[in-house]
Amino acid sequence: MNDPLPRADAVLPDEDTLRIPDAWREVLHPRRGGAAPSPAVELDPAAPGELRARTAEARPLLERVLGHERSAPDLVEAARAYLAGKADPVGAAVVTLIVRSRRVDGRHPAITTCVDAWTAEHGLAFAACACAELDQVYPRFYDVEGGAPVTANTWASIHWAEGETGRRMRALLAAAGDADYAEAVERLADHRRTPMQRAAVSFLVPTRQDWVDECCAAPPVHGTYRTYGTSGALALWCSLGSAEQIARLGDQAELGNLERSLGVLATVAEGVGPAIAPLLARTLDEESEASNRGALLDVLGALPTDEAFRLVGERLNQQMVLVEAEAMIERFPVRALRLLPPLTTDTSRRARLASGLLNAHLAARPELLAAALPGLPDEARSIVEDAWRARADEAPERDVPKALVAAKRKAPPAWAAPGALPQVLLRGRERALPAEAIGHLVTALAKAGPRRAPAAPVAAALEACDPRSLAEFGWALFERWRLSGEQPTIGWPVGQLRWTGDDETARRLGSMVRSWPGQGAIKVALGGVDALTAIGSDLALVQLHGISEKARPKRLKDRARQALGEAAAERGLSRKQLADRLVPGFGPAPGGA
Repeated sequence: MNDPLPRADAVLPDEDTLRIPDAWREVLHPRRGGAAPSPAVELDPAAPGELRARTAEARPLLERVLGHERSAPDLVEAARAYLAGKADPVGAAVVTLIVRSRRVDGRHPAITTCVDAWTAEHGLAFAACACAELDQVYPRFYDVEGGAPVTANTWASIHWAEGETGRRMRALLAAAGDADYAEAVERLADHRRTPMQRAAVSFLVPTRQDWVDECCAAPPVHGTYRTYGTSGALALWCSLGSAEQIARLGDQAELGNLERSLGVLATVAEGVGPAIAPLLARTLDEESEASNRGALLDVLGALPTDEAFRLVGERLNQQMVLVEAEAMIERFPVRALRLLPPLTTDTSRRARLASGLLNAHLAARPELLAAALPGLPDEARSIVEDAWRARADEAPERDVPKALVAAKRKAPPAWAAPGALPQVLLRGRERALPAEAIGHLVTALAKAGPRRAPAAPVAAALEACDPRSLAEFGWALFERWRLSGEQPTIGWPVGQLRWTGDDETARRLGSMVRSWPGQGAIKVALGGVDALTAIGSDLALVQLHGISEKARPKRLKDRARQALGEAAAERGLSRKQLADRLVPGFGPAPGGA
């Protein structure tokens, strides 16, 4: 086993500063003076000409709509003034929305070009005010080409902020010179007539936190509009700048579907900081969409606080969390040393996962960990030292089964990285397979697939391993796959339990198989039955008996009954006789994983 941790003078990293990942910079809404510097923005020189051309092409439609008897007179007047060359933001919004309603190649043209054109022709302040008016106008897109009227918008909605138009306008404002920005803020003060418009203006110039405070006191978010993503919630979330504002929102402090994108979540994190962590965790608990879960985890995992780390650690047995926990350990290695050990002290699935993370952490960074060790709390330091001493020394190459020595094989998938898996001990439990050999073992098990036996050299290598540590390795491999979010149609992570599993594997697997069909994973459940059949121990047969009696659907029960029948025939018994011998001796099929 390992000697005590080596002592080192490594410099401990700064783990208390929020660093904006490069992936965020591409999608977040820039904030003037924010943590992510505003990039230089150049206007599209072709935009003014393109807008003029589109407006000219749509002139007959414009005349029909503006001439409609039910079109609002004030909007018509503003639109005609803009068409005549006056810098009227309301008129620009009216004309743009009517022009946009005209389909080009089957689609409505984007508004983004207008932002650059407005800025080039009339200045930044004008463009910002025109954006603030966009959702105050209501040309009905589905029938405006037939000459429907243009009226004031009575819907509570801000559509443009959620896409490239909002990001472009906000980027131009964030990167503007002080004088241009000050002018835009001053003029936007006259475009805050309704709760929804106040949210739009705050989205554009979030530096006016007093305006954001007003929005939080009377948020433009209610009822059905949140369900369909047409409220001002997205604009408001992207304007927040403090934890107090979230508290002020009260019951409205919920992230709707549109607000669960990486761009919005990253913007909120930049504005509010780590105080967003509990809300992200609560939202994660209710979210099932993989892309949204990924965005929530990306942002939660980047927050540099103990609270954020604990919230991730408490959810290790949720889908996709394990991978983010590894990323957090990479970002915050010393924090991981303090907070991972307390998660390893019980017998739960979460504790097993946390133990695996801690062991991989110890193996990957011994020098840094040694430097941090004296500053750890007593409990954490004791657990770390015990875990380090419990690690077996790696076997020299001459003692490694030949099938697992350097070979040209595909690298294992990211969720099966050798360093993140438990050590596999050789028989005698004194030496462990090197990480490279574990990688070859994973690849060999994947190649065997869910049903075929491994090639003879690999089978011999499995035989050379300590059965208990091999079973722990196989179960960890299976759990990491199950929690990675990978497709359940990949059968080999379940199938490899046939060759690595033991009675403890059978106990855990039986309970899980009975729950899977209800989660839409019937193929995985059938693979679990095959694995239990191959393990073949009395305890594995007890699990099969429980599945054959209580599981749903019928095809799963039938597969288990068939396996029991074959096992009974091998022992010269009927299936009922086998069940009578097994169940009294072992009791009801155990539950729990």
